[in-house]
Amino acid sequence: MSILGSIINTIFNHPVAQGEPSQAPGAKPASPSQERRVPRDPPPSPAQQSPLDARAGGPPVDIDAVMNALVAERGEKLNWKDSVVDLLKALGLDSSYDARVRLAQELHAPTDLIRKDSSGMNIWLHDAVLRAIQHNGGKLPDDLRVR
Repeated sequence: MSILGSIINTIFNHPVAQGEPSQAPGAKPASPSQERRVPRDPPPSPAQQSPLDARAGGPPVDIDAVMNALVAERGEKLNWKDSVVDLLKALGLDSSYDARVRLAQELHAPTDLIRKDSSGMNIWLHDAVLRAIQHNGGKLPDDLRVR
């Protein structure tokens, strides 16, 4: 599965996204065999996005609630709203530089950004991941804006 696929599946298959109460700290997330959601292609740029891109099949998922539950389950202080590294850690995914490069390539980040600007790549990735989450039916908190 792609890294973006893992991100989307982890978020949208979390019990909180399914309308269930949050799991206790240390509880294991759903196993891959329980995954029910397949991500759409990476989202178009905001200028290309159509109102028809809204999630079909249900209400938007409260990403703030899901991510805060995931952070609580991890038991460490993670700033998922500002850091792609912390967002990946909260999801229990590989947040290493190599993993972020693979994710950037998967999301078609500019090559120069990947090769020459680690900080810029991280900012670009965070925004791209949030856009993909929105594109797949996630509702971001009002205080979180993607560029």
